[in-house]
Amino acid sequence: MVKACGGLPLAVIVLGGTLATKQNLKEWESVNNNVRAYLGRGKSIMEEGNLHKILALSYNDLPYKLKPCFLYLSRYEEDYDIDTEELDKLWMAEGLISTKDRIGEESMMDVAERCLGELVTRCMVQGKAPADDVMLSYIGRSFASCRLHDLMRDLCLLKAKEENFLLPVSCHDDGILDEHVDISSLASNDHTQVYRLVIRFSEKSVRKFVPLVEKRNTRYLRSVVLMASGVQLKEGRVDKIMKSQINQFKMLRVLAVEGFDHLRLPKAIGKLIHLRYLSLRGSVFLRLPSSLGNLRYLQTLDFRDCPRCRIPDVLWKMRQLRYLYLPDAYGTHKLGKLKLNLFCKKLRLKGLDKLEILENFCPLSCSSQDISTLKNLRVLSAVVDMDFDEHFPTGIHRLMSNSDHARSTSLSIVSRRDSAATAALTKENLSDVVGQCFSRRNLQVLEVKGPMANFPKYDAQYMYASLVDMTLTEIEIEEDPMKTLERLPNLRSLLLAYGSFLGKEMRCKATGFGQLRFFRLFGLTNLVKWIVDEGAMPNLSVLTINCCPKLEIVPNGLRFIKTLKELIVVSMPERFTNRIQAVNGADQGQDFDKVSHIPSIIVNGCRIFDP
Repeated sequence: MVKACGGLPLAVIVLGGTLATKQNLKEWESVNNNVRAYLGRGKSIMEEGNLHKILALSYNDLPYKLKPCFLYLSRYEEDYDIDTEELDKLWMAEGLISTKDRIGEESMMDVAERCLGELVTRCMVQGKAPADDVMLSYIGRSFASCRLHDLMRDLCLLKAKEENFLLPVSCHDDGILDEHVDISSLASNDHTQVYRLVIRFSEKSVRKFVPLVEKRNTRYLRSVVLMASGVQLKEGRVDKIMKSQINQFKMLRVLAVEGFDHLRLPKAIGKLIHLRYLSLRGSVFLRLPSSLGNLRYLQTLDFRDCPRCRIPDVLWKMRQLRYLYLPDAYGTHKLGKLKLNLFCKKLRLKGLDKLEILENFCPLSCSSQDISTLKNLRVLSAVVDMDFDEHFPTGIHRLMSNSDHARSTSLSIVSRRDSAATAALTKENLSDVVGQCFSRRNLQVLEVKGPMANFPKYDAQYMYASLVDMTLTEIEIEEDPMKTLERLPNLRSLLLAYGSFLGKEMRCKATGFGQLRFFRLFGLTNLVKWIVDEGAMPNLSVLTINCCPKLEIVPNGLRFIKTLKELIVVSMPERFTNRIQAVNGADQGQDFDKVSHIPSIIVNGCRIFDP
């Protein structure tokens, strides 16, 4: 079989992936016979079309349930890193996986990851482990993203077309350019049933494409994806598609309208009663109709990256909702002067008993008390702005108490109060609240922005091991925070940014930061000396030092961190960078021996050492 692959790595890998699923010699012999039959006796894989036959064999060998999961990947562009969490939800919405596929106590996300894992095992899909995403790694997800090899994607597109599974269309200013689709095919084959349609627009192509979509037979569509990047719709072109066709979308389960400006959703969207997945991500809406509340079977609702988005108070009607992503604007620190003017009546969430993920929750726009009723909530991401919450300490305590049942919580706390009358009180409040956060057993991610009176002292009686990822920005403390931070046993990622530490000396003691993988120092303008003891940060993988102008030398303790894979130095003075690299082709700098064991050293974007 290896000989039949002709030494082509992709053929060997894919065939090996197929064999890896076989349990005995008889099954291997069956694959061998299939390879010979597919290629034809005596023919070489190097002959035209034979590599495709080997890849097709891997597809035909897939279990029945996995074939549509594989074909669904044809909706993504070439070399695109596919978000596996998004893919999981789409598979669920389309019914490609169901509750019947669960084994034991598996969640639907577990089922989806198991299916993706089998495609990766068969080498038909390239999976990327969540090495750089500490949260995904911490909660045990096997893959952060996945992608298709170019030739495997060609097979996926071909099979999707043969089986009339999905129609991808790329629209450019000069027409529709896609190796598998042309304008005439869209305009003529009116009787061809199209089940899934993915359209990527440019601004001028919207005008050309509208008449073609209106001629199609769209009543069998199960999935419609309309994508753009900042397309201005002053003439309402996509609005026209939506308005004219939405009554025909009676079977629709997935609708994504992403990246458009000045968009109006018609009231008729409430008639899409079979809809399971609705993404309006990255679009600017002139209005959202209250008829959204009629989507009683909706599982995923995505408003991320939707600025100035006012949501009607109808979400509580969506009893099947599992994944809710509110607009980033609901995190008030991103709104500037617009802030409270955008908030309508608080959104009610009580009754969403199946909700598992809730992102961009803000107590100003939703009731914290409703969180306690969401008994199946697994992941909560919340943003609290002290500037707009008069009862901030009480509110944050209520939010954290009500979310005790969530498995994973992410919290961003923001404050920018500058007035003398409120500054002192705000600093004290923020210090107290951060101390409370350290005591929460389910808080994994904490982001704090704003001045604090002092940093919490470590106390083993109430500080638990839950924090995994922490970002501290502009907290303006003078006492070394390492004394507390280095004792958090599960901390894997730490960022100190923009004046978080105003002192001159910082020290990481031996045995401190036992699980830390990623450490970033950014904008610590007063830092002069950083001491790293031998034994500190024994699992550190990536260290970034950015814009710390007074830092004199690289810590000697770095030489003892054998796990360090990458050192990134940005916007540092020459006296610092010269110590870790050769100057004008001369011998290495004075501190090069401290970092010579690191496989990758990057200074201002240039890789200076990569053995």
